[in-house]
Amino acid sequence: MFRSHPIKTLSLLVLTAIISATSVAEGNAEDIAEGNAENNAVKQAHSLDYDISFDLEVGTIYDSHLSIEEIDRNTDKGDSALYYQGALKGELKPVEKLLLTADYQYSSKAYQDFDEFDQTLGILNLDGSYQFDWLTLGINAIDVNADLSDEPFLTLTQQGLYVSKLISNRYFIRLAKNNADKRFEQQIDRNAEVNEFNAGFFLFFDNAQQFIHLGYADKFENASADEFDYDSYQLALKYSKKFQLFSQKGQWKVGVRRTVKDYRNDSSIIDEPRQDRRNVAEIEVELGLMKKVSLMTKLELLGNQSNLESQDYQSEQVSVLLKADF
Repeated sequence: MFRSHPIKTLSLLVLTAIISATSVAEGNAEDIAEGNAENNAVKQAHSLDYDISFDLEVGTIYDSHLSIEEIDRNTDKGDSALYYQGALKGELKPVEKLLLTADYQYSSKAYQDFDEFDQTLGILNLDGSYQFDWLTLGINAIDVNADLSDEPFLTLTQQGLYVSKLISNRYFIRLAKNNADKRFEQQIDRNAEVNEFNAGFFLFFDNAQQFIHLGYADKFENASADEFDYDSYQLALKYSKKFQLFSQKGQWKVGVRRTVKDYRNDSSIIDEPRQDRRNVAEIEVELGLMKKVSLMTKLELLGNQSNLESQDYQSEQVSVLLKADF
């Protein structure tokens, strides 16, 4: 049992040890948009015919305040979960400037005591982009199927259009417009049409061993029930650095993000529009253990402020995972 939170202590020790070591041994010298943007920035500078990859993550997660944000379900109790994720990705360049990708990701989170928060998630992502002389134009489609406590929970389909530009192998800019349809299995009053605009800027330096990412997202959600209509925006900042510890490669990231969500109509619970503010700070470290196996540990601190009392809380989440790439 983890009631004394040993995983939290272990993760903090691992984080401290790795970060301290990297200050001495710096060496040579990212749930989809940021990682794809970073990968696309690199691929625009390197020709690729085709590639197939698979990665697997398995480990444990501790959350001090369990919650399901999509339906405002939460408890002030903490619990640990067994987590695993598998991802299969294929890439094809039929011609020099055309890149086609397809990937499927499946994950499961099973808690020890609170099985009503158990989650499984399947995500299919299809993407096609063409690199013109002055920019890259791309389209993508995402299909999400989520189960909660072994019951169908949510389906989401999204289509997007984006433009991006890599400048001097140093600056990467990406603008995207997405439209999504969100459908809940039971709480159909939360079904919604979603319109979203995203902007991202990457600054690579130290031969791409380090980068800074600035992100902005603006979302407009129109739900079946008026009380769940909202407008929101998110600001994000992240710094990442690759390092080498003895003979093993690694990477650490620190980031913060703030989400402001304003509902447009009165809530049936508080007789006024909801106002939610969410602040998140996180640090993540990945360290190679052998050729294709690495250890990942992450600490996330979350502060949620809301005029709806049940959604006003703080939480800490710690994870320790093993990752294998094939």
